[in-house]
Amino acid sequence: MVFHDFVPKIHLSLGISPTFLVSMDLIALSAFGTRLCPMKPFIFLVFLVSLWGAFVTVALSQSSENLSPQESATVKDHFQKVDDFMNDDNYDSAQYWLNRVDLLLTIKKPTYFTYLFHSRQCEIYYFNNLVEIGIKEANKGLAVAKLLNDRSLLADSFNFLGLFYINSEQLKNAEASLLKALSYTLEDNDQGKADYYNLTQKYHIYGNLAEVYINQRQYGKAITAIDSSMKLALQKGKVRPYALGQFTKAELLLKQGNAKEAMQYYEQAQRTCKQAKDFTNLRDVYLVTFSGIAKCQLRLNQLQKELISQGLEFYHNQKDINRYYSLLFINDAIQIFKQTKDYKLLAECLEIKSDIENQNVKGSLKKLETTVNVSLRNEKKVLEMELQKVKAYQENERNREQNLTIILGLVAVIVGILIWTNQKLVAKNRELVQKNQAISAALLQGQTTERKRIAADLHDNLGGTMSALNWSLEAIDIKKLSPQEQDVYEHVKRTIANAHEQVRLLSHNLLPDEFEKQGLIEALRYLIRKINQNKTTHFNLDIDPQIGRLDKRVEFELYSICLELVNNILKHSQATEAHLQLRLENERLLLTVTDNGKGIFDNASDGKGMKNIKARVESLGGKWNFENLTEGGVLSQITLPS
Repeated sequence: MVFHDFVPKIHLSLGISPTFLVSMDLIALSAFGTRLCPMKPFIFLVFLVSLWGAFVTVALSQSSENLSPQESATVKDHFQKVDDFMNDDNYDSAQYWLNRVDLLLTIKKPTYFTYLFHSRQCEIYYFNNLVEIGIKEANKGLAVAKLLNDRSLLADSFNFLGLFYINSEQLKNAEASLLKALSYTLEDNDQGKADYYNLTQKYHIYGNLAEVYINQRQYGKAITAIDSSMKLALQKGKVRPYALGQFTKAELLLKQGNAKEAMQYYEQAQRTCKQAKDFTNLRDVYLVTFSGIAKCQLRLNQLQKELISQGLEFYHNQKDINRYYSLLFINDAIQIFKQTKDYKLLAECLEIKSDIENQNVKGSLKKLETTVNVSLRNEKKVLEMELQKVKAYQENERNREQNLTIILGLVAVIVGILIWTNQKLVAKNRELVQKNQAISAALLQGQTTERKRIAADLHDNLGGTMSALNWSLEAIDIKKLSPQEQDVYEHVKRTIANAHEQVRLLSHNLLPDEFEKQGLIEALRYLIRKINQNKTTHFNLDIDPQIGRLDKRVEFELYSICLELVNNILKHSQATEAHLQLRLENERLLLTVTDNGKGIFDNASDGKGMKNIKARVESLGGKWNFENLTEGGVLSQITLPS
């Protein structure tokens, strides 16, 4: 039993095909930068092959143009004829005009027209109870809907699948398809594609879902689905699905033994039909309400025989009333007259039933014959078109082979040029790398030599001068000085001695012997030992034992960085403790320096020493982060590639 209003009225102003765009990423070929970067010929070859593939794609797509305006108008006219014949249950004529549409659409790209063709074909198969080929057709429509990525069409195609699964008693599949259809239906505030928004509405799907639950004897779920269908139909002002919902709910309540409430819904459905503007479209529903009310009266022992007689009289006065609902009414009337033993009316109803069933058999045979014949003609036409496609494809293949030969020849020439150019670039790049290494070595040697010279100048010249001053002070007889002069004398003497020690230490630390002989690690150990002998700030040194000798330039820059950081702590931090850690982590060198001093100010990064550290870190391709610690002091962390 089908409790839905599946007569979709599709507006046929849809001759627009979706736009298919061909997008392609371009490969940026960079030849010059900080170093020369030679391009691999294979990459360019892949690019050329991709370009050829895109060319073929565009060429093939151009062979499937959209419908012309004249063809679109013709298709719309044919679809309108299909609608008109289906509304009159004249499916053989509807199929004829649908075939005319197919002739125009078969070799075209999928459009909304393509989907409408599959949808109309599904409707013809559905009303002729051709389940197997109906499922295949619905899946074709689903494929087009997915290609067009259209929610309304997806909902419609899943709804058709649900209907065919109901007719084949595949109720689990039917439920899954209809729930999927519900998930694709547009919300009331979503206008969607206005031209065909009425293709499938939620109240249609809820009505079909109710039929699934009825067949599964899940009457509670069925009533919930019917209530949803009625609510949505009322909001949309759709009288027929609303009246069908009332009738179906009454049938379910009667099955559950609630005759009194069921009779109320039968009567409501009858009033809805009578008050409708388009009563002609509701005659079949109005007819079955007579037998429904009579069944309730019989259950309640309140049967009024004239009521079922009114229904019979109404049936005789109508022409071309829907045979499905007519048979529902007659079957109910037969059961009622059997129980009331009214054999005269029973005989009349049995005769009417026989006539209806004979008409159904004749109509089904004619529809089946027409549909099968049309299907065979369709298959023949499809085969002819496929043959044409094969011939056209063979011709395209021949042309493509010729074009491909030309292009491959050009590619071979280009690849040869690229390989030659690439070899020259590789050689040039190797030469530049060697020159760069030589320059770096010379620069390092120059810096080392300059540091040695400055250290010697500090030790010999300034150190000698400081020693001479100290000797001059020693020559003064302090006994002849007043107590105040003696204090000044002692202060000056201590200052000169301290300055002399600073100069001596600085000249040694600029480039200690340990650095040249044993490398960075021993130089740092010596530096920390010397500082801890004379300063109030105590330094701790922690070096990862995995770290051995590094590249000379890296060792030189790291030592200079450590020297600058240590000097900053001694001069500015007023710290009592400091920690210097060097470790290897995830194939990277990590230098961490912390102290417990007063921290840094916002403008601390403006100093020359800080700028020197930053420049040295960047020259090694590293990163430097420093911040104030919450408990006091500064954290400096430098990360370098190992």
